[in-house]
Amino acid sequence: MKDIRSILPHRFPFLLIDEIVEVEEGRRAVGVKLVSQHDFEGSPGGAFPRGFILEAMAQMSGAALHSESRSNGLGMLAGIDNGRFYQDVFAGDRLTLTID
Repeated sequence: MKDIRSILPHRFPFLLIDEIVEVEEGRRAVGVKLVSQHDFEGSPGGAFPRGFILEAMAQMSGAALHSESRSNGLGMLAGIDNGRFYQDVFAGDRLTLTID
């Protein structure tokens, strides 16, 4: 897979994907975020902010969109309906992001 920085314009500290594991063009993408304490120092409760998780998912979607040969590279996250978080993410966790 290509270097993430060649696909997404984001850079530290705004790049929230550490590795793209799999891309099935036009269907699915899987990425990983290795969460460290430096990602969210001072966060209330010590958990990785859920807004950051949503942003990481949006970045994974952008990476998947970029892989499509018919894409013009433009995309927009218009909304999230019925989204749920089942548990918090903390420093030391490996967050796997799967986009279908």
